[in-house]
Amino acid sequence: MDVEIVFDFRLVTTHYHRVTTQQIRVLLRRRPFRPIEILSDGGEKLLVRHPEAVLVGKEVVVVELPDGTMDYMEAGNISKVRVLPRRGG
Repeated sequence: MDVEIVFDFRLVTTHYHRVTTQQIRVLLRRRPFRPIEILSDGGEKLLVRHPEAVLVGKEVVVVELPDGTMDYMEAGNISKVRVLPRRGG
């Protein structure tokens, strides 16, 4: 027997699950902020350590890396997000 498991984004934020750019914006506005890891279908990762270091558009997510360079992921390739523990917490 197949069982379908559905995660409610509002309740389950510590597990991997498919998200939209709008849901990423919600995570970026949460206080206190917790870092997030955005994953693509191909296994690429974007680590967002600070909410002001990311630009979330309709078609792309752009993250400023600690060295000042930029990395991006097309919104259509985003498959999962993981909410990480706060630093020191």
